[in-house]
Amino acid sequence: MLAGAIVGGGVLVASMLATASTPAQRTAATTAVPAVASAVPAVASASASVAARPSAPALPTAPAKARYKAWLPGGSLLTIWVRDGHATAYVCNGNTIEAWYRGTATNGELKLTGKNLSLLRASYDAHHAAGYLLLKGTRDDFSAARS
Repeated sequence: MLAGAIVGGGVLVASMLATASTPAQRTAATTAVPAVASAVPAVASASASVAARPSAPALPTAPAKARYKAWLPGGSLLTIWVRDGHATAYVCNGNTIEAWYRGTATNGELKLTGKNLSLLRASYDAHHAAGYLLLKGTRDDFSAARS
């Protein structure tokens, strides 16, 4: 890219000299050379910074074994266990709500079901799980930290 900028600048100056018909135009054409030459380092440094830019960081992978916990609106505690492709979750407020969910944990996705049409859907990685659960006709979104 640097070589192309230098060649392009040279072609521009040669073209300007060849078409200049008066001495003043020829002088103006030769003074354009420093302007082109000073632009070349800027082009080179810009292309170097693009080349030096690191690639996007890798996403955390879904672990084979993990536990996540979150407090839900209304004061219930949600705990999710993941182990070897299987997942279990428990929701309890210590008084009137208690529910178990069971299902799969594959490719960073949790798909669990419980009694009475309750379900839990979430994505998870090495640090947290986030999604929603349905329990007794109520949907609660959650973001659970690994514990």
